[in-house]
Amino acid sequence: MGLTDITAAEIVCATEEFDRLGAELFLRSHGFRPARSYFLMHEDRSYDSKAILGVAHGYL
Repeated sequence: MGLTDITAAEIVCATEEFDRLGAELFLRSHGFRPARSYFLMHEDRSYDSKAILGVAHGYL
């Protein structure tokens, strides 16, 4: 499955996991570093874009 197969549902699941674990644990547990430039905005919160996309891809 490719990146184009990711839907909003997977993105939301990844952001919910991020919120549950907190940024530091979420990033560490999935092997990502904090974002430096690009962030995903969802419901007035910012998320590390690459990490969210990578985790969402894993949900496929």
